[in-house]
Amino acid sequence: MVVKIFSFVFLIALMIFRVNFVQAVEIENGLNKSIHDDYWWRPAYDKAVNQEDCSKAVLVLNRAVKAGNINAHGSLAAFNIDGTCMNKNFINAMSLFRYGAERGHTSAAIFMAQAYFLEKGADDPSAKKWAHRAQFAMMSLEPMYWEKIIPSLLIKDPLSPHLKKAFSWYEKTLQENSTVLFKIGQDFLHNGTWPESKVLACYWLMEAARKGHIRANFLAAHQLIMGDGVLVSPRSGTVRLQEAVEGNDIDALLFAAQILEQGHVANLSYETAYFALLRAESLGAQVSKSLDRIAPYLSDLRLREVMHRAQDTTYFPTIWTPIGQIEPSSCEYASR
Repeated sequence: MVVKIFSFVFLIALMIFRVNFVQAVEIENGLNKSIHDDYWWRPAYDKAVNQEDCSKAVLVLNRAVKAGNINAHGSLAAFNIDGTCMNKNFINAMSLFRYGAERGHTSAAIFMAQAYFLEKGADDPSAKKWAHRAQFAMMSLEPMYWEKIIPSLLIKDPLSPHLKKAFSWYEKTLQENSTVLFKIGQDFLHNGTWPESKVLACYWLMEAARKGHIRANFLAAHQLIMGDGVLVSPRSGTVRLQEAVEGNDIDALLFAAQILEQGHVANLSYETAYFALLRAESLGAQVSKSLDRIAPYLSDLRLREVMHRAQDTTYFPTIWTPIGQIEPSSCEYASR
């Protein structure tokens, strides 16, 4: 028997869950590619939905879930909680949503908070806990996009009071200065204990960086370039690093010199690495050994030129990345 697939929660799940554009990226860790790449399973799934073929849709979702795909977890969770193509199963739904929430997906945390509220009431500890975690994950949304979520959830059921507070807190916090946002991100980066903490750190540091916070630019750059809890995003990382370098952050200058000397993330440039070290030295860094290591790669003329350039504080080392590389979106969860 064919069961109509277009249920309320299912539609909302499809609408809110983020679409990831990393299908063309070859990532060393195959698990991470399966987690974020929807394009190897989504066409078959969409075809099954259009044909109202429940068994095929569930089969495709189960295969994608087994591979670790986050969006597939969310869609299968919606099936379980709404009773679409299967019997309702609240426990399974929460397990599936939790998988996404613990990887920084805003929608999963929101749906968990709402589902616990509807199933167990406003006093349920899990309803409160997941609303609290969701408020930090909201930073992944476009600044005003969150407003579209509330009426969508209100189509059928009352919104959790804890989520109302979470949305209100997020709206207020988003208007704060960059230092407030930076402190939230820094705390998640250094002290976070949730599985999604590194992703949340990246979200908040990136927003603080966009608002001009120099140290946030460096921490976000380091996280994106080194893949600290998120997929490596060299281009996004070097954009942030350039901002920190131009803000005379010593750690940023030293890190820039490192990647410029190695030539793995940025285009190799001993001259620019030397420039970055000289600027860091002028700010108090002890870099004599590093300067001695790089100097033999430069001619006397080049050394004189870069030393002269470094004395002009209106010039900054420029970091270039290879052209044409496709990379994942910033702050995508990575298992390492």
